[in-house]
Amino acid sequence: MGRAVPVVKLSYTSIRVNINFRKTLAVAPFLLAAGVLLAGLLGSFPFGSDEGENMLGAISVARGGDIYKVFISQHTPFAYYCTSLFALMGIKSVIGFRIAFNAIILIFWLVIYRAYAGRMNKRIFLFVMAAYPLMAPFCLGHLILADVFTAYALVVLLIEYLRYLEDKTLSPGRMIIISLCVFVAVMSCFVGIYAVFIMLLGFGAGELKGLSRAVLPGRCRRLLLFLLVLALPFGLLLGWYAATDNLRNFYEQAYVFNRTVYSRYVGIGTSAVLPFISMPLTWLRHMREVAADGLNYGAVTLSLLLTCTNIVFLANLWRRQRLAAIVIFMFLAAAGIRGYGGMSYDGFHSAPYYTVSLLIFGIVLSWLDRPQPWAWITSLCALMLFLGVTLPGSRCFSQHNMMPSFKPARVNRT
Repeated sequence: MGRAVPVVKLSYTSIRVNINFRKTLAVAPFLLAAGVLLAGLLGSFPFGSDEGENMLGAISVARGGDIYKVFISQHTPFAYYCTSLFALMGIKSVIGFRIAFNAIILIFWLVIYRAYAGRMNKRIFLFVMAAYPLMAPFCLGHLILADVFTAYALVVLLIEYLRYLEDKTLSPGRMIIISLCVFVAVMSCFVGIYAVFIMLLGFGAGELKGLSRAVLPGRCRRLLLFLLVLALPFGLLLGWYAATDNLRNFYEQAYVFNRTVYSRYVGIGTSAVLPFISMPLTWLRHMREVAADGLNYGAVTLSLLLTCTNIVFLANLWRRQRLAAIVIFMFLAAAGIRGYGGMSYDGFHSAPYYTVSLLIFGIVLSWLDRPQPWAWITSLCALMLFLGVTLPGSRCFSQHNMMPSFKPARVNRT
């Protein structure tokens, strides 16, 4: 048998993507369905303050006014800078911004499929691509929100960790991908640092496992390189702010205000350590609440289904790799640090938890091809329940479309 050609080859100096267009065309129906569904949802939700702030900040950056110096904000800056690319293209309307953002979402899923389908079961990614637009209205995953940027970064971070569990390799290419994910997650939502920190502990524990004197020097060099790669994008951002006399503004608004004021407003508190204790307890309490009240709210019904598949996945992983199961349990709890229930329950801040859980849902569905009856029966039931909850026309989906639609408007910076 010939050796498989990797889809993505990463090195210190270059990133090369080998695209097989015939295989890519097989994904086209899923992307088309996703595009149509997302386009149909674009006008289904009113223009909100968080999304509007990202658009206004983007317009400010496009006009030369940097975040924290000209545009005052308590949020971390990645969502503003990314959205400013749309403003530089001349987009000024809410619908225009949303269409551009959802085009990026589709490209993201295509890249994820091409990068990982050869290394993991491709059915996982085909399902997620098709299912994401059905899930989007339950957590506003199709709107330009910082939580959505964090959600995608955490999805890739989880994929890389799952692959690491299989090959036990922390290559330079993987370090670069992890570093970018960490940067996007934290610089989109500051509280993303909790999920990121837990996942980095997982990688670190994997590197220290089975450590011996013979491999100690090599592991130490690799971990040092990993830390340097992780710090690089943050160093570049801080260097830019220092060069533009904006570093103090960034520190006071994005860090001090976030830690001392905004954290009280969102109910996290000012302690940096306490959330590590409260997160798993809050998630367990959420499981109990959705089990008791899951059929009364559309989003909570979906959250209940996602939570059940998370438990099934973790239980299966626990039998083989207990440390990894604990890491992913804490990671999921941290992904929902600002919410697990979705819209109509605790808001759009649950987008990271929903999106990461959807990936795990796809993994559970990929068990359909397993010979064990419990595996394919679980997968089939989960798929039927998901479609019953999310398809347009269902009772749960209808609860998410009672919000008034709006007329397309222009976003003007005053």
